[in-house]
Amino acid sequence: MLFRSWGAGVAVSRHVVPAMLAYDAFEDFRIDEKSLQEEFAQNYEKTRDGKITEKQFADYLQQKSLPAWKSYLQRFEECDRLPRKFKPWFGDFMKYLKTRIKGQELLLQAIRTQNKETMRQAEVEFSSLQGILDNISRKSKN
Repeated sequence: MLFRSWGAGVAVSRHVVPAMLAYDAFEDFRIDEKSLQEEFAQNYEKTRDGKITEKQFADYLQQKSLPAWKSYLQRFEECDRLPRKFKPWFGDFMKYLKTRIKGQELLLQAIRTQNKETMRQAEVEFSSLQGILDNISRKSKN
């Protein structure tokens, strides 16, 4: 009888544990996202105000901000199973992460190369984020 109950536990854990990993990743992200955004905004303002150089801002992007966002993207890409309530908006959430990363990569490239067209491309990426977030919000309420 012990073997049967253990086998049932293994079968359930194949479904529950991956979903719990998704919950854990989202909880970590929920906690970190605001501080990541605030730190980005603060460094952007410092650059604009001349308190740090563009090189320092680019270094911050390359060494701290982008690795943090990419780490979350990787965690979510590794989620094999999602809780049912995440499924309607998860695709948009992944698009949000990828768009934020692409915007920062373009911004980094624009700073390093002093290319105004690349800066405009970064701005386009950043400006599309609110629409993606609105889609997530709308879908998560259903």
